[in-house]
Amino acid sequence: AFKGISIDAQIHHPAPQTDPPSSAPASHASVLDNDEGNSMPLHHPTHSLSSDGFPGERCRSFSFRYLLQCYTPTEDYKASTAYKQSVDSVLLALRRNASLTGFGTAVAGQPPNRVYGTMLCYGDASREDCKGCISNATEGTDSPCESWVMWFDQCVLRYSPSNFIGVLDTEDISSSTNPDSPDASDPAVFNLQLLTLLYNLTATATGNRSGMMYATGNISVTDGQMIHGWVQCTRDISLNDCGTCLANLISSIETCCIDKTDVFITSRTCIIMYQVPQLLSTSSA
Repeated sequence: AFKGISIDAQIHHPAPQTDPPSSAPASHASVLDNDEGNSMPLHHPTHSLSSDGFPGERCRSFSFRYLLQCYTPTEDYKASTAYKQSVDSVLLALRRNASLTGFGTAVAGQPPNRVYGTMLCYGDASREDCKGCISNATEGTDSPCESWVMWFDQCVLRYSPSNFIGVLDTEDISSSTNPDSPDASDPAVFNLQLLTLLYNLTATATGNRSGMMYATGNISVTDGQMIHGWVQCTRDISLNDCGTCLANLISSIETCCIDKTDVFITSRTCIIMYQVPQLLSTSSA
């Protein structure tokens, strides 16, 4: 079995955005799902870039620990009862609706206690795993965080008093690497093939008319090894913004994760993960 990844995250917390005016107050949680409630498959065929691929094998064959971003304005910040009620309403709406399509958005409450939320299941998660992750993530939270982003093993949950829905994020980047996975033995070849894979997956994800904005695939490296990669964007942003988001993560890999063979890197609107399964098998032996 592959060992679990150990989070070594680099996280930056920008100042909160100003909530734009709304033409109509929201007194109850409402779902703003881009898919208009239509059921869509959550498991998709691998977009393999190599004839030596792993059909049906998930990129995330390990279980990484939860990764959390929490923004609190002041040390003595305490959410009001009304704000907590808005958070609970958003979580309930996401729990009811995101499991239908693997993605959902919701808004609840009135300013200054309005809350916006999104829930995204990872593209390689089965429908059952998606539902389970959403259920666990939206059980409710007593967190003191005013804004919250949490990456679970099968999904990611986000809520905030700022209207972030549909807004591209290219600055707030977190990354993690697996210390049990060795560095690339031939960095020049590895990095060249990695970039080829990630740019091809980005093209696939942003060219998918289904709107899923997700792709996974493989590319050969050396000695029978290959890189297995996975890219995904939240479905509230445009295809162009998805491409921009993923390109920004790819350029950030040179700073955070050069030569690393087991990497998870994310902003609030897109995710990239890649690994060399053969090296993970060796390191876990």
